[in-house]
Amino acid sequence: MLLSENADDILPDWAFFVRAVIDSTALSPTASREALVEDDALEHTRQELGAAIRRWVLDLGLTEPQRLAQFVAVHEVALKSLVRHDDELAAFIVRWLSVETTHGRMRVGDLIGRFPHLRYVETVDEYRQIAGIADPRQPLVNGGYLFDAELVRLLPLVFDGVTVEHVDLADELDRLDPPPLDDRARVLALEERATSALSAVGCRVAVRSLDAAEIPAVYLAGAEALRAIDRGRARSVGSPLWGSVMDRIDATAERLRPASSEVPSGSVRLCLNWQNSVVRSLLDIPDDLAFARTVHLLYVQALLAAQRPLSGDDRALMMGALHALVELSARPAS
Repeated sequence: MLLSENADDILPDWAFFVRAVIDSTALSPTASREALVEDDALEHTRQELGAAIRRWVLDLGLTEPQRLAQFVAVHEVALKSLVRHDDELAAFIVRWLSVETTHGRMRVGDLIGRFPHLRYVETVDEYRQIAGIADPRQPLVNGGYLFDAELVRLLPLVFDGVTVEHVDLADELDRLDPPPLDDRARVLALEERATSALSAVGCRVAVRSLDAAEIPAVYLAGAEALRAIDRGRARSVGSPLWGSVMDRIDATAERLRPASSEVPSGSVRLCLNWQNSVVRSLLDIPDDLAFARTVHLLYVQALLAAQRPLSGDDRALMMGALHALVELSARPAS
């Protein structure tokens, strides 16, 4: 007899990607003949089906890795969601899942095989900023996509010898090498002068030595600062009613912020790369206006590199710098 066309309790809860057709004389139907009795026979059947699915996944990884990659690509988000709560599924499927890193997209199994200590960030915005200054020898994992941060935090529980570290913007900036002591006086003067040039956008300047000499500047802003910036942008383009909602959110955030914490604007940094020739040339610009316009361009370039949208103040800085550049180009040669 046909008992049911949809018996959800036969397969393990994690096996959402499998459909099974069961022909059995050992499983007991309920009195209504609409479901199966939850007894030892059903539990044993469920365990054996789960073991068969695990064997299929493992065999597919050994014999047809491309096919397994296709399977994971189709169901990856759902699998990442389930492994957070299902140890059985996590034990054999996590190594086939993938995450974005500064070394490219990598499978977890390959990643932990090469780098047992993993560093990760919580948001896409933080990843875009830190990726420009991260140590190129150690991949940084982007935990900003759905379930990826939780997946990374799960790894030490699934694999022996694996450790993870959450990366903070301030800590990453402190990790960077400062310029040589011989240049300290000039660097401090440059930081003060550049910070003054960016006072309109509430950005402070720090000079550090980055490994990539071709990068002149990197924009760094903490999560709280980014939220404040986004609220300000929403307020500027929204209706008066929406602006009042943003004002209430800002007031609540200010009230809940600990007294010792830094204000959002204080956590926005422009990190100038001392190894870059353009940054070093700033020291040779005596004219304050020309210096400020150059710093403005570096600031906007760093914003765009971090894939941050430009605010009204940012666009004003960019247009002023471009206007000064056009005037300089149009000026007749002496």
